[in-house]
Order: sequence, then structure tokens, then C-alpha cells
Amino acid sequence: MRISAAEFAERFGELSDEALAQPLIIPRHGRDRLVVMSLAKYRELTNPGEAKQIESANGRLRSVKPAAGSKPSAMSRPVPRTR
Repeated sequence: MRISAAEFAERFGELSDEALAQPLIIPRHGRDRLVVMSLAKYRELTNPGEAKQIESANGRLRSVKPAAGSKPSAMSRPVPRTR
């Protein structure tokens, strides 16, 4: 999908979500200049092996279920805010 820089700036939130589904091409002076895409797609293009490893690891992590009666780990709890 091609979109002008001005329109991208005006609709940043909406178009950022769109870029997760498909890359956006942003031209300047009539020539394609930038591409906005998801990080997953970028990783897939720049290092296909790493992207597959990350996807596989994420899948394994999602399938892990905590033991019955166990407490959430420190990593899964929100950090308290201090003032």
C-alpha cells in the first residue's frame, strides 16, 4: 500500500496498525523512499533463521502453563510505581 508522508503523519495510529498487516510504502517527490512494516516482517527479511527461532521460542513460551498453586514470577508481575 502506498501512502503520502503527510497522510501517514495525520493517520499515524491507524496506519501503524495497518503496517502490522502489510508494509506501507511512503514516497517522496514521486519516488519510493521509505517502508513501514512490522518488526516480525523486518526480522524475517533481514535474518530469516532468527525470525523462525524467535517464533518457535514464543510458541513454546505460550504453551507453558504454571504449576497448580504456584505464584506468578517476578517477570510477570507489574513493577510498582514510586513517586
